[in-house]
Amino acid sequence: IDPLKQKEVLESFIAQRVDGIAISCLNSDLVTPSINKAMDMGIPVIAWDSDAPKSKRIAFYGVNDFESGVIMGENLVKLLGGKGKVAVITTLGADNLENRLKGAMSILEKQPGIQIVEIFDCKDDFLVSKQIIETASKKYLDLNGWISTGGWPVFNENMLDPVDTTRIKVVAFDTIPPAPEIMKKGKVHL
Repeated sequence: IDPLKQKEVLESFIAQRVDGIAISCLNSDLVTPSINKAMDMGIPVIAWDSDAPKSKRIAFYGVNDFESGVIMGENLVKLLGGKGKVAVITTLGADNLENRLKGAMSILEKQPGIQIVEIFDCKDDFLVSKQIIETASKKYLDLNGWISTGGWPVFNENMLDPVDTTRIKVVAFDTIPPAPEIMKKGKVHL
């Protein structure tokens, strides 16, 4: 679902005067006015996974995404021995992924031996992510690491086939199957 479609669905729920709404916001700035409208109409709203922190929502249920990004960045630096070329996959606009990216970059950018070759926006699309991995693997033959603020590289058994994971370290966020099996096979390192 794209952010505009999510807003449309949210507005539909508000028009139906549902009893409550739980939402993982694809673009918090876009849906905040709708969340506020629902709350003003007496429809309770909670955010989960990806927050709308400027909204009137009742609560947020999720992880500290900035700290999660910091942990991802620190571990990739360790896996690479403090040096190497890194590519990043994210989705721009989603509060949770933006914060994970900020956390990871706060570590990676301080490392003199780490070079970020490119930050890719997969638009929260599994197939776009697959295409990015394939294209970047050909473009950056000297790549040493991937960091993914979401789980796209671990959502399918063959997503990382173009990547030599014996040489290139991969850090991704998510444990949804088949991620655990992919990690056990050594295709993902964290």
